[in-house]
Order: sequence, then structure tokens, then C-alpha cells
Amino acid sequence: MVQESAFSGAGSGGILSISGPYQLQGKRNALVTTSIVLAFVSRFDVLQAPSKTSKRFYWFKTIVTDEDVQMLIDEGLDASILYICTEDRAQSLLELSASAFLLVVSRTGEVPAWAVQNRNRIVLIKSNDRLIYISAILQNLFTSMLVWEGALDRIVSAHGTLAELLEEGARALGCFMAVTDAGFNNIAHTASVEPPTNAFAQLIGTGCYTPDMISHIERDVLPRYRNARTPILDERRHDGEPDLIHFPIYFSGEYFFHLVMACCEGLDPRAACDLLAVFAERFSALCATFWEDIIMVKSPWHRVLTNLIDGVPMNDSYLSTQLSLTAIPQSHQLCLLCFDLSADDTPTIRSHITEAAAALNGGSCYPFAYNGRLLVLCYATSEIGMSFSLKEFAHDIENHIPLSGRLRIGISKTFTNIEYIRTAFNQALIAINFSECIDAECILLGKKREHYCYSFDSILPYYLLVVSTHDNELVSESIKPSILEVLAEEDRASGTEIIRLLWTYLCLERNATAASKQLHMHRNTVLYHIEKIERRFSIELDDLIMRTSLLTEFRIYFLTDGFAHGIDYERYAVIRLHQERQLL
Repeated sequence: MVQESAFSGAGSGGILSISGPYQLQGKRNALVTTSIVLAFVSRFDVLQAPSKTSKRFYWFKTIVTDEDVQMLIDEGLDASILYICTEDRAQSLLELSASAFLLVVSRTGEVPAWAVQNRNRIVLIKSNDRLIYISAILQNLFTSMLVWEGALDRIVSAHGTLAELLEEGARALGCFMAVTDAGFNNIAHTASVEPPTNAFAQLIGTGCYTPDMISHIERDVLPRYRNARTPILDERRHDGEPDLIHFPIYFSGEYFFHLVMACCEGLDPRAACDLLAVFAERFSALCATFWEDIIMVKSPWHRVLTNLIDGVPMNDSYLSTQLSLTAIPQSHQLCLLCFDLSADDTPTIRSHITEAAAALNGGSCYPFAYNGRLLVLCYATSEIGMSFSLKEFAHDIENHIPLSGRLRIGISKTFTNIEYIRTAFNQALIAINFSECIDAECILLGKKREHYCYSFDSILPYYLLVVSTHDNELVSESIKPSILEVLAEEDRASGTEIIRLLWTYLCLERNATAASKQLHMHRNTVLYHIEKIERRFSIELDDLIMRTSLLTEFRIYFLTDGFAHGIDYERYAVIRLHQERQLL
């Protein structure tokens, strides 16, 4: 029987059933997500909640008095803090910052118009409790999360067992968890919680999952993890059985372990996914010790490159000794390629790609695996005047790697110091994350992308837009009323393609002849529509500032849901970017 957790909202206490000493050491990374907050406030009457729940907070702040509001006016609001207030102060706080997120307590139970307009920036609950009481139990939530993470970290740093880590998870969450190897054989499970399904009972009794469970994981779960790389909520749920959340664990691109958590009764699945993500981070670190024992590393110096990416401290003597085994010390320029391999690729396919990658850049490169991805460090020993070319990389990859069409490859900026590889990795990864924006550009231009390489330089405008705002609503509001929104709406209503005409005209540097060939229409027709746009919106496209502004609006449009290409802002700009931006 799965234990009931504090998420159900019955009674009081923290969201995690743990207690103990804690100490805050400055500003921590985000610990509590919107989903966890929503699960926590389910004990109240939730009047309105965001449709997107990927916001993360590292702490909270309660706004009680006018002096508190004045302090925020003076200091500004932090997007990483959850602000708690009553509805009479909420609207003014929302106006102070376009990135602020609020937990608003209503006494009336009504949903005002300003709350509807800011739906994705507030959680609105009805409660007659004093604000200080709600603040106190929220503090229990945040500090309990800190305590729990600290307990997990201590087990990992002490090289504890997987069973110890699972028991700590069960103690805090009240959920059954089990971990198997790549053959779905039982490695460890939570002995303090009864197995909630027959599949788990057989896992404990016979040491292996049922054939049906194995087939389901291989067919339905692992392919989904390929794209998400986050905990996967199982879509197959039988009556009377709990929700299951899966987290496959890969090392050097190979599938080694599989973690499954059965949600306890009343636990919101989205909150459970976020909690398991916190747990899985520590779990993967502990599993790495097992992986290191069973994997033979052919080139020990590859570990230096992965340690540099992970920020592992290394003394100069060790670093220079290991790098002396490579051509890196003599290199004038370096560039890092990141191959986003599919999680369900067979070892044969991965081996083929890795071997083929060794021929890139004329053989002047080092392929190595890192967190399920293939990285290729290219180096040049010529003078500093040369530079790596995106087109040459794309041509090189097409010639040497026949399967490159199914890959997305991120390319960092050129760098000269190997210790910069940590930033280079993040640049390459961000290029992959924003690759669909570049695809959308090509689609609107009417062209098929010729290759699957994406440089950090090419996605930099998108990255800067997101980093500078961290808030999709701010981006959207800052361009209203938008010329593009008006044109796009008219195109949808009348079946025209004026927005494509404008994008093509701008991309071809206002060359009407080239644009007419691209659009298969007469040059005068192109000029007619451009002049009509200029007159209608009182703009002049021969003005550089105006053209820059329009191109920025287009990129904002590609980032948001303006096109039907499904650019998921939350996925690309919040979940991954939150960690990646700290290294840039």
C-alpha cells in the first residue's frame, strides 16, 4: 500500500514529511517549482492556477504592509522569488515587474479581471487564514526541501548505497521507488513502502519486471525520454493503480539504470515529476560510481575534458600532464560540437557515429561521450587568423556521417583556452535547444534547411531575448500592438502570405528582385505590398533601426506560439536555460 503524503493537503505540516536542522548558505539554485506550490496549496480552495508550471523559486517573500511594497519599489522584484500577498496589493505588484510571480490570497473567492489577464503569473487561492499563517507553512515547504536535498547530498558525498538513497526518498515523499539495470533486473527498492502493483511485487519476488512491463518501457517510455530528458509520466495507468514516473539513466550514451517512482495517493503527477527530478540528480551521481567500476575507459585523458565541463577542481600539474597526451597545448583555436544522440539508438549506431566523428576536421578532433551526448572537440594548429566554418562543418559531417540527417548538432563559438570548454559546451547545447527557431525561419522563407548543424552565433539573438527577459509575457507585451500580429491574423483570415513576403524582403536585404524570385511573383507586386505596409503602419524600411526592430519582432514571434511550428517556450527558455545560463 502506497503511503499518503502531505501533498494530499489533509492536516498541516510541510510538503515533505521530514524535519531537521538546516542552514541557508546564500542564494541557492531554484528548489521549488510551480507544480510543487500548486500541490502544496491544494489544501486551500484554488481559484486560478497557471496553465504553464515550469517556474522555479529559490525562496519566498511575504508582502504584508505598505512598507513591504515600498521596499519592493525601491529594490525591485526578483523573478526567482515567490511573493505572497492579499488581492488588494497583488495588482500593484504585478505592475512593478513583468517577471514577478505571486501567490495571491483572496478573502472573497472572486476572480478579478486583472487576475485573468495575468493567469500565468499568479496562483489565486481563497482562504480566511491570516497571511502570516500561510507564510509560516510555506516556509516549512521551502526549508523542508533544503533539508531533503542536504540529506540526499550527504548520502552521495559519503558514497552511500542506492538503497539508502531510495529510503531517504521514501521517508520524505512516502512513495515506492525501484531501480533496475538495463536488463530490468532489480538492483534496489524502497523496503519501507509496500509495492503498489503486481509488476513491482514480481520485481521484488523474482528479481525482474514482467515481460509486459519490460515491453512497455522499451516501446513507450524510452523513446519519450529521448526528447524530454526529464522524468517521464507514464501514460498507461490501470484503474486502482498509482501514477508511475520513469527516469532512465544513461552514461556515455549507454542505457544502464532505470528509476521508477509510484506516486502516493493525492500527489499531483506534475509535482511528483519535479520532485523526482531533484531526487534523480543525486541518484544519477551515485549511480556514476557503479558505472565507473564496470566501464573501461580507453583514453584516460578524456576524463580531463569531462571534468573541465563539470567544473571539477584540478591542479595545474595534473591538468598539464593529462593534456600533454593530446595536441591541445599546441592548438591555436578550438571548437566544440555537440551531437544530440537519440536515447533509443542502438550501441551499434552510436559506435558507428562515434567512429565516423573521428574523421571530422581532417582528423584533428577528439570525440568523447558526455551525459548521453557525443562531443567532438576540434582543434587547429595553424595561425590565429583562421576560423572554423559552419558550412565546412556541415559539409564535413554530411560526408563522414551518413546518419547526420537524424541528428541535431550544436556548434560553440571558437575559443583558444581549453578551460573555456565548459562555456563552449553550454553554447553548443543552447544552439540545439533553440534549433527549432532557426528551422522556423527557413520554413517561413520557403526553404528547406540544408543541414542539421546549428551554431551558437546563429541562435544568439534568440538567446539574448530570453536571457534579458526570462518572461514570455514581457516579450509579448513589449511588442503590442505588433505589426506581425496584425499581418498574421489577416493572412489567416484571407489566405494571403504577406508576413512571409515581409520576412523574405528583410532577409534578402530589401532586394525586391531577389525576393520576387524567391516568392514567385512580379517585382512590382513585392514593392506594392511593401509600400502598402509602410504607409499603413507609418514605418520606413530604409531605416536601419526600424529594420532591426522588425527582425527582433520576428524572432520573438518564432519564440512564442505565433507560428504553428510548436516552439515550446517553457521547454527551451525555462527548464534547460535556467541551468545553462549560469555558466555563460
